[in-house]
Amino acid sequence: MLTFILRAMLLSFVFVLVTPAVAAPGDLEFRQGISAFKAGQFDKAISSFKLARQKGKKSSALTYNLGVCYYKTRQYEKAQLEFSQLLSDQQFRQLAQYNLGLVSQEQGHKQTAIDWFNQAADKHGDRKITALANRMLEKYAPRKNKRGISGLLSAGYGHDSNVTLASTGSPTQQADNYIQLFGFITIPAGPVIINASLYQQDYRSINSADFLQLSAGVLYPIDTHGWTVTPSAYLAKDTLNGNDFLTVTDVRLSADKLLAAHSTLQLRYRYSDISADSTIYNYLQGHRQQLRAQYTNLTDFGQLRLRYELELNDRQNMSTANYSPTRHTLLARLKQRLDNWQFKEQVSWRKSHYGEAAGITRDDNRLQLALAADTKLGEDWRAGAQYEYTDNNSNLSSETYTRNDVRAYLNYLF
Repeated sequence: MLTFILRAMLLSFVFVLVTPAVAAPGDLEFRQGISAFKAGQFDKAISSFKLARQKGKKSSALTYNLGVCYYKTRQYEKAQLEFSQLLSDQQFRQLAQYNLGLVSQEQGHKQTAIDWFNQAADKHGDRKITALANRMLEKYAPRKNKRGISGLLSAGYGHDSNVTLASTGSPTQQADNYIQLFGFITIPAGPVIINASLYQQDYRSINSADFLQLSAGVLYPIDTHGWTVTPSAYLAKDTLNGNDFLTVTDVRLSADKLLAAHSTLQLRYRYSDISADSTIYNYLQGHRQQLRAQYTNLTDFGQLRLRYELELNDRQNMSTANYSPTRHTLLARLKQRLDNWQFKEQVSWRKSHYGEAAGITRDDNRLQLALAADTKLGEDWRAGAQYEYTDNNSNLSSETYTRNDVRAYLNYLF
C-alpha cells in the first residue's frame, strides 16, 4: 500500500478525533489503536480496534483502519471483509475498491484485481486514487501489438565537456558534441523472452571515443514462492571507432519480489566473460562479477529507487596499469509524473580500488548527479533532455576530473 494508505488513514484519525465533543463508548480503545499503529504494532492495533467495536463504536473510519491493519499483517481475507463493508459508503467507496484490488493482487487473483482497479479508476473520483488505480492497470494492460512485441527507439544529440575513453575509462580533457542512438526490442517466445539492443555514440571530432554495442539475450522467468526468478544469458559485441573491441558473454540470475502494493525488492547476480577482439585490448580480457540489491517504492514524492552494487574484476591488466577494480556503488533515484511530464533526479556514489601496478595502487571516488525531464508528444512519442554531472576524485592526478554532459532526445515506444 503503503505510504499513501498510511497518509489517508491518519487523515481519517484526525477527522474522528476532533469531531466528537464528548467521548463515546469505544473512543479510548480507538485512540489506543491509533497509537499502536503509529508505533508499528499492528497486532496490538487490531486488538484495540476490535475492542472499540465490541464496546459499541461504529464508524467507517474504524472499519477502514482495521482493514489496513489486517492488510499489513497479511490477513488478506479479513482485510477483504472489512473493505467490502465500505462499498456502500460514498466517502470511502473508491479507496475501498482500490484496496480490494491490492488484496486480490496479493491473493494471486489477477482478474479480480483488474476488476477492482477498473472500478477505482473513476475519473470523477479522487484524482490521486484514480492515478494509483490506473498505474496498477498499466501493469496488467496488454501491449497493442498482438504478438506482445515491445521496444524503444531513441535518438539524441548532446555535448560532453570531458570525453572519457571506453578503452581505459580515463578523461581526454577535451569537449565534443555527439549523436547517440539507442534501441531495444523484446519478443515473447513461449516460456522465454528474447531481447536485442543497439547502443551507438558518435563524436564529432574525438573519433577514438566512438562506441557501438550490439547485444542479444534470452530470459526465462519463473514464478516461485512469491518471487520471480529469471535466469538469462546475453552476448554483446563492442566496437571502437569502427574497429573490433570486445566480446562480452553474460550469465545473469535475478530474483524479484513484491513486498507490498508499490514496493519491490530485486536481487541480481551477473557474471561476464570478457574477450578482446583485437590484441591491443588484451589487458581488458578476463571476467567481471556484479552483485546488486535494489529496492523500489512508490512514495508521496514519486517512485523511489535505492540500489547497492558490488563489482569484482579479474582482468589481464598491464604491467604499468591495473584494470581490475573492486567497486562499491550506491544509487538513489526519484521519478515523478505530472500530467504528460516525467521528471527524474538521480545521485550515485562509486568507490573503486585498483590493485597494484608498477608499485602504484589507485583509489577513486566518483559522484554523479543527473536531472532529466521528458514529455509526451503523442501516443507513442516522448521528447526530453538530461543533464549529468560527474566529479571523479583519484589519488592519481591524471584520473581526477569533472564532467558535464547535456543531451536532448526523442523516443518512440512501440
